[in-house]
Amino acid sequence: MKKILRKIISLLRFLKYLDKGGVMTVTISQLPANQELLDKVCVVTGGAVGLGSYITHRLLTSGATVIMISSSEKHINEALEKENSDRLFGYVWNLNNITDINGHLKKICEQTPQNRIDAWINNAAFVSDSADDIGGNSTEIFDKTFDLNVRSLFFVSEAVCEYFKYNNIQGKIVNISSRSSALLEPKPYHLSKYTVNGITMALAKKYMANGIYINAIGVGMLPIGINETDITLNAYNSQTASKRFVLPEEVAELVQFLLDNRGNSIIGQIIFCDGGDNL
Repeated sequence: MKKILRKIISLLRFLKYLDKGGVMTVTISQLPANQELLDKVCVVTGGAVGLGSYITHRLLTSGATVIMISSSEKHINEALEKENSDRLFGYVWNLNNITDINGHLKKICEQTPQNRIDAWINNAAFVSDSADDIGGNSTEIFDKTFDLNVRSLFFVSEAVCEYFKYNNIQGKIVNISSRSSALLEPKPYHLSKYTVNGITMALAKKYMANGIYINAIGVGMLPIGINETDITLNAYNSQTASKRFVLPEEVAELVQFLLDNRGNSIIGQIIFCDGGDNL
């Protein structure tokens, strides 16, 4: 009887997804962690939750020491407990406040035994469900979006580059952009990520002579956050060119590739990990 019920439930789930447009399964093959980032210190903004937590986990498995930046001490403590690693640290910083960036960088360095930073991942971002319209009363959303996604990212990134330059560190920065940056739609989030792409190329050109490598990843629709979906049941997504969600593990793998020595010839690029949505 139980076997019959399980088959009925499975059939009902299958029919539900057919009604949505299709069924898609995804198999992810990740390279085994081989300590590619051993002794490297990587900072991940927004590294305690969402996509940031996947990036944090991947960097830890690659041997890196990781500092998660978050405005929420609660999120940091939960991530520290989950990962349970002596190479993981948290730093509370509301990135909208950029009055003393160098002071924050000094304190972040002091968190780790290495007392330095080798890589910086700009993952933290503001996105609102109401960001579909930039007219009317949405100037507040526009300002919030650009304050974190553009203003903070630019000034923090420039300060990090100057830190690398001053300390003769061949550092790397990876900016988490979005498929939205290629859509050229007049929406705050889309415009902010388009600007992030420009910042990426401009800073890469300015600092590459100092051995500082900067790139961005245009991330597609993920099954987390506002798109929360159980992809073990179905990874189908009718809104994407490939008809499936991009998995956070895929993005984290690409971040790691850009940070280790295999990515040293990639400079100032916007690499889309979006299933072809930018085409």
